[in-house]
Amino acid sequence: MNKALNKLFLLHPNGPEEGRLDFEKQVDDSPYTSDEFIDALQFFQAWLKKRNRPVDLKCMLGYLNCCIEESSRIPGQLNLVGLLELMLEEHGYEG
Repeated sequence: MNKALNKLFLLHPNGPEEGRLDFEKQVDDSPYTSDEFIDALQFFQAWLKKRNRPVDLKCMLGYLNCCIEESSRIPGQLNLVGLLELMLEEHGYEG
């Protein structure tokens, strides 16, 4: 795993091991690759920091899961960062 991902695991409220397990499960259950998830999580983290919002890996993974579930309603193919950006613009983030 890369350093950026290990830093993201530290943002999980139940510790880095739970962060790793949640991340791996999310990737395994989705059509997106781990690299796409890393890019989306880094984008999301920057988006949250820019707005002085707390960064919590568990909440971010949950939001990405919702984005993926809604992707079937969106025409065209978006990468995960594009999908996340669209959902944040349309729905915001409550986490």
